Amino acid sequence: IRIIIFSNARLAVRKNIVTTEEKDGIYFSFSILDFSRYVDILNSRTGSEPIEIDLTELHSQPLPCLPAHSGSDQYASYLVAVPGELLAEIYGMYGARLLEQNVRTFLQARTKVNKGIIDTIKNVPGMFFAYNNGLTATASGVKTAQIKGGGLGITSMSNLQIVNGGQTTASILYGKDKEKADLSNVFVQMKLSVVDPEIIEDVVPKISRFANTQNKVSEADFFSSHPFHLEMEKISRRLPAPPREGSLAATKWFYERARGQYKDKQAYLPEGQRRKFQAEFPRDQLIVKTDLAKYEVTFDCAPHTVCLGAQKCFLDFADKTGEQWEKNESVYNEGYFKNLAAKALVFRWVDKMVAQSDWYKNDRGYKAQIVTYTVAWLVDRVRQEKKSDLDLPEIWNKQAVPDDLQRVFEEVAPKVAAVIKDAPENIRNVGEYCKRQLCWSQVQKSVDVSVGESLKGCIVDISVVQQKKKEDKKTKKIDDEIDFDVLLLKLAPYSEALMDAAKKNGLISPNNARALKKVGEGNLNLTRSEKNAMKNLLDRLKESGFELPE
Repeated sequence: IRIIIFSNARLAVRKNIVTTEEKDGIYFSFSILDFSRYVDILNSRTGSEPIEIDLTELHSQPLPCLPAHSGSDQYASYLVAVPGELLAEIYGMYGARLLEQNVRTFLQARTKVNKGIIDTIKNVPGMFFAYNNGLTATASGVKTAQIKGGGLGITSMSNLQIVNGGQTTASILYGKDKEKADLSNVFVQMKLSVVDPEIIEDVVPKISRFANTQNKVSEADFFSSHPFHLEMEKISRRLPAPPREGSLAATKWFYERARGQYKDKQAYLPEGQRRKFQAEFPRDQLIVKTDLAKYEVTFDCAPHTVCLGAQKCFLDFADKTGEQWEKNESVYNEGYFKNLAAKALVFRWVDKMVAQSDWYKNDRGYKAQIVTYTVAWLVDRVRQEKKSDLDLPEIWNKQAVPDDLQRVFEEVAPKVAAVIKDAPENIRNVGEYCKRQLCWSQVQKSVDVSVGESLKGCIVDISVVQQKKKEDKKTKKIDDEIDFDVLLLKLAPYSEALMDAAKKNGLISPNNARALKKVGEGNLNLTRSEKNAMKNLLDRLKESGFELPE
């Protein structure tokens, strides 16, 4: 039972923000939220406050540890044997907040791994330390003190995150609460990495990625930090959209790489600047990650995948995009973003049209399925019959769906709705039916609408589309080269510092040494191998925590 006391007064003492106690087998946690603390949370980047754990209070003594690595000013690590009781108490107090940097939350007791953890806790708790792989955790800071008998102990931890071992942690609490297991003989090994706050957002996701091995993890789980998102965000902030008919001002499409970015950007702006921001980035031109995946998968003619839900659709998109990025990242350029915005215009127009249609109002239900199947059907039919594609660049230029295309969608949508609602007798749930390839095959076969002359001005030959994509990739590569030359000019005054950092991190090679020497002399005439060596060096310096000049 969590008890939170709200007050508009100011709490003079910050200690004991969260306390716990047990009464009649029930655990209570008490927390005071005063006005000052509320403002701190409101103004924080994440919308939550750091996790500060005082181990001397929870554990009544410092937690013995073994320093394992301290070869860098930005990183240190410790090996710790954490008592099960202590770990359960910490997780009971903070819950999923401890797992924010983990790639998944608790998978309940259903997986074989988690069942095994709970069985060990109940039946052979003394062997838990031997059988379990332990935890990988990070913190932005720790305080240590000498303990009786010699050695070092951790007295407090700041911003604790369990990046691998969330299943172990939650299973221990589950075993205690649900199975009434005795944790007095349970100990968990923990590798604690203390990372400088300045590089924690870059380093912690990598620790999470490389440490998670016990349960199967898809690459898509990590896709939210993929450079694809950074590229889309960068393009969206600089690329103006053509003015819509009747409007003089150009606007921009806002790609939200991280949840809440759109609101955060304007949250603390004065009223005048907020209006200016909203005029530049209208709310109806916001694209979030899961919507991007929905549009792309729909236009890839896989509406049954879209119907699996936002998460599974996103993971499917992420897997394919991650593979494509590795092959050729220049595919994701300004042309790609313009087409993406055009797809958003089409998808949203169809969604609005269906919602307002009389036929839909008379038989509501499955709007999301009708919309994705309608768009996918038309895209597929145009490609199969006409060897063409929708003229997305023209939709971008007009910032609107052409009237002829609207009329075809209006004819197709009710027929699509009729087909998907006419599920086979052995499938009672239409929503589940829409998730199957069988449904998509039936829609492709059963919906019959002419897409001949009516779409003549709305489609372009596939060969033209492919040629445009090639041109966009070439342009992207040229732009990247220009951007890199500009970066080299900025780095010229810092060439010695870069050389020292490269040597310190063991990253220097003959090629990048020659390149750095040239850059320092103001000579940007680098050979291809020298340029590649410089790009590789700068990427690896970033990974090591070195901050390049803006």
